[in-house]
Amino acid sequence: MKQKKHYGLIVGILFLSVLSVLILTKDELLNHGQKNIEMSPKVDSIQEQDEVYEPKKEDRENCATDDYWKGVLQEIITGDCSYLEHNEQIPLLSMKNTIENDGFIYNFGEVKISKKLPKGYVLAVDYGNHKIDENSTITNEYSYVILPVLIENRKEQKDSVGINNINILCFGEDAKLKDGLEIAGMKTKRNQRLKNFYIYDLEKGENLKTGLMYIVPDELLTKKCGMVLKIDNSGVMAQSVADTCYVKIPIGRGEN
Repeated sequence: MKQKKHYGLIVGILFLSVLSVLILTKDELLNHGQKNIEMSPKVDSIQEQDEVYEPKKEDRENCATDDYWKGVLQEIITGDCSYLEHNEQIPLLSMKNTIENDGFIYNFGEVKISKKLPKGYVLAVDYGNHKIDENSTITNEYSYVILPVLIENRKEQKDSVGINNINILCFGEDAKLKDGLEIAGMKTKRNQRLKNFYIYDLEKGENLKTGLMYIVPDELLTKKCGMVLKIDNSGVMAQSVADTCYVKIPIGRGEN
C-alpha cells in the first residue's frame, strides 16, 4: 500500500515537472515571437526612410534618351505645354538630380508606393474613385505614391512655394497621356482644413522638408507605364519654358 502511495507521489512530481517545463517553453516562445514582431519592419514606417538624395547636378540635362521617353516628352510638348513658345526646348529631368524652378531648389528622396497612409501624412482630399477604410488605408485598385522632398528658397528674399502646383502626369505603355493627378496630401502637422494648406512662406535660404502624396490607379503603376512630375511654382499656367519642370519619376518605366 505504501509502495502504491510512493509510486503515485513520484508520478505526480514527474507530471508537475513536465508541466512546468511546458509552461516555461510556451512563455519563451511567446516572448521570442513578440520580440520578432517588434523587430520586424512595419508598413507605416515609410516615413522613417524619407532620406533625401544628395545633390549631384543642378542643370536641365535631358534624360529622355530612349524611344518611350522621347514619345512621352513629345506628348508633353504637343499637349501639356503646347501654348509655350520654344516648348521644343523643354527637357525631361531626372529626379536623382537637383531640380530648380522659380528660384526654389528641389531634392527628392526615394519614391514609395503604399496602400496604407504613412504616419505623419495628411490626406487632404475626400473625392475620387479610390476607397478607404477608417484608417485611410486604400481598399481598392489605387495606391498612395509618396515623394519625399527637401525644398530650399534660393531667392534673395522671402517667398511662397505652392505645393499644390506640383502635379503628376501618367502615361500608358504607348507613351500617351492617360491621366493628370493633383496632389492628394502631404507630410505635415497642419490641419487639412487650413485655407492655405499647401502654401509655405520660406525665408531666404530656408528649407522645407516634407513629402508629396498622390493617389494613383494601380493599372498605371506597372512596368510598362511611366510617370512625370510637373513643377510649376509660377501659378496656374507657366509664362515661359524656364518656369516649368517635367521630372521623370523612378516608377515603372522610370526605373530604367
